[in-house]
Amino acid sequence: MNEKSASPLHNQRYWLNKNGEEYLQQQRLRSTSGNSAYATQEAWLLTYLLNRAKAQSRRLRVLDFGCGFGRFARLLAEHPSIDYYGYDFSDAMVAPLFESPPPALEPLHHRVRVRPSFTTAFAGDRFDVIFTVSVLIHNTPEDARALLETLAGHLEPDGQICLIENRLTSISVKENNWHGGCWVHDFAGTTASHMSVAVHHKHLEIHDVYVLQLPDAGAERRLQLSENGGELRATTLEELRLLGLDRLKQAVQGLEQAIEAQAGLEGQLRDLEELAGSTAQRHREVEQAWSTIQTAFAPEFGEQAPPSDLADAVASMVDRSRVRRKLAAGLLLEEHQAHDVLRAPQDMGTDAAVATKENAAYSWNALRDTRYSHHDDRFGRVCHLFHGEWVGIRAAAGSLPGNKLAISAERKLRRAEIEEIRATLDRARINRLIVHGMSEPMRLLLAALLAAGMSEQYLVWHGTPAQWVYTEERSFAFTALRLAREGKLKKYHAIRRGYGGLAGPLNFAPQLLNPPPRLGQAFGARSGRESGVRVLAPSWNLFHKNLSANVVGAGLTDQVSEIWVTAKDVYLPRWLKPSLKFVGQRQGDAMLALMAAADVVMNVSVVDCHPMVDLEALALGTPALRGPLFLDALEDHAYSRLTTVHNPLSLDDISNRLSAVIQMNGSELAGIMDDYKSRLTALSLDRYADFADL
Repeated sequence: MNEKSASPLHNQRYWLNKNGEEYLQQQRLRSTSGNSAYATQEAWLLTYLLNRAKAQSRRLRVLDFGCGFGRFARLLAEHPSIDYYGYDFSDAMVAPLFESPPPALEPLHHRVRVRPSFTTAFAGDRFDVIFTVSVLIHNTPEDARALLETLAGHLEPDGQICLIENRLTSISVKENNWHGGCWVHDFAGTTASHMSVAVHHKHLEIHDVYVLQLPDAGAERRLQLSENGGELRATTLEELRLLGLDRLKQAVQGLEQAIEAQAGLEGQLRDLEELAGSTAQRHREVEQAWSTIQTAFAPEFGEQAPPSDLADAVASMVDRSRVRRKLAAGLLLEEHQAHDVLRAPQDMGTDAAVATKENAAYSWNALRDTRYSHHDDRFGRVCHLFHGEWVGIRAAAGSLPGNKLAISAERKLRRAEIEEIRATLDRARINRLIVHGMSEPMRLLLAALLAAGMSEQYLVWHGTPAQWVYTEERSFAFTALRLAREGKLKKYHAIRRGYGGLAGPLNFAPQLLNPPPRLGQAFGARSGRESGVRVLAPSWNLFHKNLSANVVGAGLTDQVSEIWVTAKDVYLPRWLKPSLKFVGQRQGDAMLALMAAADVVMNVSVVDCHPMVDLEALALGTPALRGPLFLDALEDHAYSRLTTVHNPLSLDDISNRLSAVIQMNGSELAGIMDDYKSRLTALSLDRYADFADL
């Protein structure tokens, strides 16, 4: 809050009364609906903090300003490199965190402090990093600037403030009235004009990151800029404001819409007030008429309720009147705003051919599907088509070069949406579709595109016959095979070899291999182990994923000090408890950050195709143990021989392979991993090009 004034912030009352459990469920709903913004925020922040701790060569003392229901407390409190503290002024918002705190937060009331004033809560305390996530956007420019001045006073001499807030804007301006009011802030220009500012622009899907630091005494402040994951470089205020024009325009448009909506709402409220008044008058007239009827006929019939239809009509009018009065009083306005927040548009990047588009029905070249793709000019007119809900296949398609189109497996596309997709493909001059997976909405879309003349359709199946025990999986697999046998595809391929007899003459025989994603240094360079080995078992607890064997095999390995498990529904021997840590399910960049922090990834599955877990770990420089995949290439490579467990049900075999990986010299391991990654990537792209007749 604004420490310079005794008056509350403009929207403080809203957040004081906001229910933390409701807000937690709201964010979960957004995440499960395909919004990956939360996961990318968490991954970026964790990577930043770990790199900061490494640079400082000590444990970081970190403050989460506006910790709320504990989203980041659960992410950071257990991490050995981070000494986590949280602050909030709302008891209602932090209630879920206090009801179920991470064990590492003890003593809880010391680590997470709820007070009206931050300076009172942490009087005399200093921190290496203070961070906010979508906190300052709910404060006026004056209040935001005052808050930053207050926070800066609680930094260690070399401390930093990390803000994950609005995208770059040229000036600070109010955008709308969501959550009691939203602003976009010109942090580099006015809101933090007394501090050095490093702007990380378009690293995240929706927000930008601002890292602030007080300049040394007598030194001028520095402005730095990193765009799209690139290196930081010197910049000027003029360049930042030029880059911020798009976000400013969007904010102004949002403000105009809010003003127009408010004007329309005021008119509706006046109409509703009149209607409520007339309905109440009609209600009184009906009651009076019935009273007259009762008086007239009481000697013959006695006291009776009104006829049922008349009673229902009166009740209905009364209920409608009450609802309208509530709306007129503004009591339903928050429900309207919350609905709008769930559908709020995201900042959109631009593809070389066609602008990014994402909505509930489909997404075209979304950031999550293109940011880690390989570049290959052969695929310039290729579109990969897949389902947004199927994260593994989506990640596999996302690593391949070409355009990306994600649809829902659960909702059929409307005719207008199919026409939008067709027009988008035409504008991008797409002449080939590589289809990953099948569903009824996918089948209907392919049929519509085929009817429109788009006949170059190549289908890749990422499943195995073992999964046919599941009704839905079996249905989709049979549909894909039927399309191949009926000649409605150019080619068919199953990642798991051996489908030739089923698929017929359209089967593509050389095995398509998934490439590792092009991560670069997005999650920082790997450092040597300090003590003990930390292994990560990231899979769900499904039969074919073999999770229990992975975890127990790691527990049998002497060098392993910590076993990180993401699944909740797993039952393990009690003696594993000292080394076992349940870190919670992660997605997207949050999972990649966890892999980067681990020393070995455990993915020894009973049956699999070419799992992205292995390839993502490879791209990060983290070795991954795997089960037998029976690939037709590179199985004799040193990295494959080192990491493959040929009997995935043998706990001893898993433990022995893990020991062999741990004991290998670090530079030698890195060398064979780099060579394997390079060979696999080249082979993968060449085979996909051959498959698509490029």
